[in-house]
Amino acid sequence: MTSSQYRIRLAGSEVTFACAADDTLLRAGQRAGLGFPYECNVGSCGTCRFELVEGEVQVQWEEAPGLKENDRKRNRYLGCQTRPLGDCAWKKSVECWAASGGPADRQATGFVAVVLDAALITLLLLTVVASLAALIALRRTRIRSAFLVGTGAALAGWLVTGSIVGLAVLTLRS
Repeated sequence: MTSSQYRIRLAGSEVTFACAADDTLLRAGQRAGLGFPYECNVGSCGTCRFELVEGEVQVQWEEAPGLKENDRKRNRYLGCQTRPLGDCAWKKSVECWAASGGPADRQATGFVAVVLDAALITLLLLTVVASLAALIALRRTRIRSAFLVGTGAALAGWLVTGSIVGLAVLTLRS
């Protein structure tokens, strides 16, 4: 490691990666091929929360809403808002998706299940919207409009669902 790079270790494992002093732990881990869970990357959601086991870090946004006061007392930080001040070890409450196997296989299966659930919920919601739009158009005696609205919404639902499922399959293959 160079003087501006620090070694970051995932506690309880052999997984390590380099993180520059001006980079966040989350981004450096992702560039190293580790799929640490995150959603917003701005400190709002708390998905990238971790516990610092050793070392020191600098927090970019102390008041980030993704952390509660209880988290701060327990030495927890947000990966997207934290820069290392030296070599560190951190512990995630959920396992990272390691590029070399291990937890990735188990979590990838869960990921596909979540994506498929989201796709089915999206399809269900779009179908309900299409049905309501068709009923409103029928009440106004615009039968052609009802057919077009219902058909269009149903096709959009199937396209969105197919895209989500396709994305899940592509993610698993890579």
